[in-house]
Amino acid sequence: MAAPWLVLLLLAAPGAVQGSGCRAGARGAAAEGCGPTGLLLEHSFETDDSVHFRKRGSLTWNVQDGTITLTQRQLTEDERGRLRDVAALNGLYRVRVPRKPGAAEGLAAAGHVSSFVPACSLVESHLSDRLTLHVDVAGNVVGLSVVTEPGGCRGHEVEDVDLELFNTTVQLQPPLTAPG
Repeated sequence: MAAPWLVLLLLAAPGAVQGSGCRAGARGAAAEGCGPTGLLLEHSFETDDSVHFRKRGSLTWNVQDGTITLTQRQLTEDERGRLRDVAALNGLYRVRVPRKPGAAEGLAAAGHVSSFVPACSLVESHLSDRLTLHVDVAGNVVGLSVVTEPGGCRGHEVEDVDLELFNTTVQLQPPLTAPG
């Protein structure tokens, strides 16, 4: 059976990335390079200290209108079991995205930004998390944060059905203009 996919659409401020060469509502040559760009969202949760990133989903960022669409798959039974094991060992749940939107998968030269939370907090949140992508004026990702909602590890039991689908909110944080 094919795994269901979850699609989430969020808005950022249109034209917020000033140095990207895009303007909200740009047409023709002015809109060149302003279309959607993709970011591979990867995660890693291992029972030892190794890090092995796998695809969690895809972010599509339309710089022109400031929208981000997140498509992600559900966890397999094996992944749910491994996540529970990592949580029981007080391990980490890691996420990462490429620094450069639209960079080909596996392009090591561009690098990645990453973040992490205790795996137990992701389990106890029933896979509810908030990702914030911090971008510079050129549209490069310079930071990534992940927060579980609610946060913390309290030792609560969680049923398998609550660990199938991610409930993720994505926020784009463009650079702020300094007061002057």
